[in-house]
Amino acid sequence: MEIKQLLDNIDIENVEIEFKHENEDHTDIVKELTAFANSGGGAVIVGVAESENSFVVTGVENPQKIEEDISQVIDRRVSPRFNPTIKVQEFEEKSVVTLEVSGGNWVHSYGLDKSYFPARQGSTTIYLDGRDLRYRYQHQLSADPDEGDKDDTHDNGQQDYRSLESTYHWLDHGPHLIPKPAGKISSVCTFGELYLPSNPVRISTRANRPTTETVEHILACLAETFQLDNSRSHFTINQNRTAWIGSGLSMFFEEIDSQQRRYANAGLDTSQLYKCEEALYVANTSIPYPESLLLVYVEPWVSENFARHFEIVLLTNGMPVDTEPLTDFGNLAGIQFGTAESVEMKAKSLSHPEEIPFSPIERIRNGRSTANNGGETIGFLAKNPFYDKGELASRLFEIEGSTPLAEFQYTFGHFLQLPPEELPEITPDSFRVVDYSEFAAIPLNAIHVDFQLTW
Repeated sequence: MEIKQLLDNIDIENVEIEFKHENEDHTDIVKELTAFANSGGGAVIVGVAESENSFVVTGVENPQKIEEDISQVIDRRVSPRFNPTIKVQEFEEKSVVTLEVSGGNWVHSYGLDKSYFPARQGSTTIYLDGRDLRYRYQHQLSADPDEGDKDDTHDNGQQDYRSLESTYHWLDHGPHLIPKPAGKISSVCTFGELYLPSNPVRISTRANRPTTETVEHILACLAETFQLDNSRSHFTINQNRTAWIGSGLSMFFEEIDSQQRRYANAGLDTSQLYKCEEALYVANTSIPYPESLLLVYVEPWVSENFARHFEIVLLTNGMPVDTEPLTDFGNLAGIQFGTAESVEMKAKSLSHPEEIPFSPIERIRNGRSTANNGGETIGFLAKNPFYDKGELASRLFEIEGSTPLAEFQYTFGHFLQLPPEELPEITPDSFRVVDYSEFAAIPLNAIHVDFQLTW
């Protein structure tokens, strides 16, 4: 968007463009960006002011500070967050900052203690009410969009919240800590055995800033719908310098819900940590949709009892014929799955995995305990051969840009069959990487590592 051409051809603010002075409150700028994101997209141009039906270029003295401040306000107030395209241009010897957002499939909330849903109506900003929001979400698999008007129990606080039972698969393990000395908060690896649908169709849903109680309720409904206590699963809870890995939905929630204990056990000072975590859970499902993949993404605050982002992504093997389980889950959990769409999923394997250097760090056993007598050996934490080797990892696995694989000091290698207690020599049997950013549409840079060992 070129400023000169724009100012030469526009005489009023419209549905797609808003002009702001440099001294405008940054929260108001982010509110306008949120309204654009909820209305198909648009741009806020900072450094231009309206004057008697014309526009005057006032300029921006410190464009970098504008960018940083806007990003911080988005991080604190918008859910799910978006990343505007930011461009600094020179016009009439002054700097002008353009912040542009595109529309999407989701409605973004704006606010702190209470969430609002701004949108554009002509050249003004309005706020969506309950009926407007239901209309926005009516493209769902449950056939009748008006059904949402019949049951508002989740919205009016009368929802019967469920507790997540402590059930574990016999291969569950964790949590185990993996250092990330130079890692980033939005950069996550999950580890373990994983199958990909051959004909993936993505269906998503999300909850707006749910409390811990609501997160547990939704996970309990998810476990009931997909019988996740009988499924293999893996999770990573990620900080900017540290990550915990494990298995099992119950253990996943327990670790999210007990941050202080987890940090204390790791000897971490919570005051030095990033304000929120990135928690990612993945599982293959057999009921009601065989050969499907389920992802749960949670972004819980470290010091608060709610999550700033919660999303479920289901990748079925082909378009679901029976959508009743999804509708039943939505009615039970209080959130509805959206429109289904076909996506591409790719995995890249090393051609000679036996050549990977294997340096074990810690034996991983199944069951609740991680002590040496806690159960049968299911795998090892080992030194990550691609740690701090981002270019090599990206080239071998055809990953564009930076990869989280280069940030984790250790990787988890699993056995397909339980080995004897006295292990002979262990060798890598396969090393496969799946890039979530290709298909999951979640707001982080994430990959899955399926590292198989043999003896």
